[in-house]
Amino acid sequence: LAGGGFLTQKQHSRSASVKGIYALSEAWRGKIAGGWRQQLVKETSDESWGDGLFDTDKLSFGFEAERIGQTWKSKRIGLDYYTTKFPNYQSLASKQFGSEIKAGTDVLNFNALDVSWGGDLALGPKSLISTYILLSNRAYPDQKIVKANGVYSSETRKDMYSYFSLGYRRQLREKTVFGKKTESLAGLDVSAALSNSNQNNYDASRSKFNTNYYDYSEFGAGPRFNMRFNEKLSLGLGYMFTRRAYADRPVQKADGTYPGNPDSITTNTGTFRWSVGYPLMKNLSFQVQGAFQSADSNMDYETVYQYSYSSSHYFAGLSYQL
Repeated sequence: LAGGGFLTQKQHSRSASVKGIYALSEAWRGKIAGGWRQQLVKETSDESWGDGLFDTDKLSFGFEAERIGQTWKSKRIGLDYYTTKFPNYQSLASKQFGSEIKAGTDVLNFNALDVSWGGDLALGPKSLISTYILLSNRAYPDQKIVKANGVYSSETRKDMYSYFSLGYRRQLREKTVFGKKTESLAGLDVSAALSNSNQNNYDASRSKFNTNYYDYSEFGAGPRFNMRFNEKLSLGLGYMFTRRAYADRPVQKADGTYPGNPDSITTNTGTFRWSVGYPLMKNLSFQVQGAFQSADSNMDYETVYQYSYSSSHYFAGLSYQL
């Protein structure tokens, strides 16, 4: 599942990035970064790499200022601009319903300007609070707004995405377990997100207009726990429960029809993560990690998009850090 939504056979990504860091003073750092990322997706087994409908190319450029201190270990403010293009995706709406509807062609391409703030606050020698705030303004220059009569206006889609997270970390007292020195760290993460869009939806097959189709709120919370035995073997465990509630996107029956006075869609997602690491030599370690995710929704119509699903991934390899 690509993002828990669209079924795919294979995915491949490649990227390149560069970052420059300059010491403005003893406390302040300036950072400039740029990058490129390409993701290739195969929806069918006989599809060639580079021909995927949802292949993406992303170019990004950003600046960040960071202040280092004692109580506030770090305070960061960033400004980032990026553009995401789907080179193989073009809307077929105009071909199907006539060029006069002017639905747009490259409807998934968008540009974004992000403003972010993050900070790490020390609560004594063994506790830390980390917070992060993001405001993302996203514009779709070729995606027209659909109106209540199913006709597209000249106005284009614009989204505002807001995100907030707060994490607490506490270093626990060292203990001896099976004769080995054991270090441990416990934490709690909470997050909230809000998506607001001027785009609507028109279900042409059922002549149903759905306003505020992409608006939703999302809240998440979960614990995490890390251990290290004898300064070598490390173990990490974490769980996050997230609930997303769409403002006005209505539920549908399995056949796609709408029940009378339908509720809005809600989705509950639980994600369990684990990791194991062991040092082999200086700077080189063996890493194994994985995750399992399960989502459940009151939406029964899943011909196009999966709202209820389970997925997992596993990784094993070597990590070398300079």
